[in-house]
Amino acid sequence: MRPNDIVNLLKPQKWYKNLLIFIPLVFVGMLFDTALWPTLIEGFIVLSFVSSASYIVNDLADIRADRLHPQKKHRPIASGRVTKNEALTFAAVLVVLATIISAAFIQNTTFELLVLALFASMQLYTFYFKHIIFADINFIAINFVIRAISGAVLINVSISPWLFVIIFLLALFWASSKRKVEISTLHNAGSYRKVHSSYTDIMLTYMCNILASTLIAAYIVFASITHNGGLLITVPFAVFMIFKFLYYVYNNKEEAQSPELMVKDPQMMTALLVWFLLAVYVLYRF
Repeated sequence: MRPNDIVNLLKPQKWYKNLLIFIPLVFVGMLFDTALWPTLIEGFIVLSFVSSASYIVNDLADIRADRLHPQKKHRPIASGRVTKNEALTFAAVLVVLATIISAAFIQNTTFELLVLALFASMQLYTFYFKHIIFADINFIAINFVIRAISGAVLINVSISPWLFVIIFLLALFWASSKRKVEISTLHNAGSYRKVHSSYTDIMLTYMCNILASTLIAAYIVFASITHNGGLLITVPFAVFMIFKFLYYVYNNKEEAQSPELMVKDPQMMTALLVWFLLAVYVLYRF
């Protein structure tokens, strides 16, 4: 197994999803409490290993469809560069490593249950719910929320339910956007994933618009009740990022399917940085 194939199996470019574990730390005003960082970093590693193991299982389940896909056919398993047994062994090793790290260093039963719930949810998605219209995007969103809850559990804090609502809506928005771009750019998309035959472009267009509007409304509510409304100064930048993502979607940009590619967009990165700095200023200055 070549090093490049190992990286492609792990899909570390998707680990950004697990950064949600740090969100509670930021929004409860404990970002600079360095004593909490080691535990959260360990939690991030655990979630990343479990996520990668699930990605491998998903690639195994999709091997036939991936071999028909113009891009996915080059993946290590679909191309045959990595055998099914090698992939399963690698996934098992990742799960064992995640279990060891969690048991030896973190020692938080609730966190371990959440990790188990994430792994189970990702398997349910892979083998059943990703084939069911609307259930597929809902399960993706639920997994995002589990990641954020894990962070709150690790540092033993309670955060506004509105934050979880925003994360859920954001994940729904991204998942719907990804479906729209896939259907728009792939010829006979239903042959690669059965659920694509159930969605239509106009349906997903309405869904993206509704979710973008609802996400903006939810963020404004959250901002208005946080630090006496001080967080409202971040709203223009949050709105800009949502609209820029819609631009990706309606122009069938690759960033709509792979948000990690947004790091190449200076406008989006500048807006994200300014949003973050303003949020930190409000949360820690007032």
